[in-house]
Amino acid sequence: MASHLGRHSAPRTQRPTISLRRAAATGTAMVVALGLAATMAIPAVSASATDADAQVSSMIERSQHLTVSSTVETDDVVRDKSSV
Repeated sequence: MASHLGRHSAPRTQRPTISLRRAAATGTAMVVALGLAATMAIPAVSASATDADAQVSSMIERSQHLTVSSTVETDDVVRDKSSV
């Protein structure tokens, strides 16, 4: 008797069809979710670019500055002349 237990399956039913109203509601919810995500993501991207600019300008301000006195002599640059 135990050998017959797995052979019978439940009767198959048709897949439920989605109504046009439900499909429209699902699409609308997806569009709203995408809009909310974009609303939060765009300012975040903008803020990170501004932060990067601020970091670069602070690095420039902290960079080393070289000062040379006016009594330093400079050598003239001489180029070799060659002919082909």
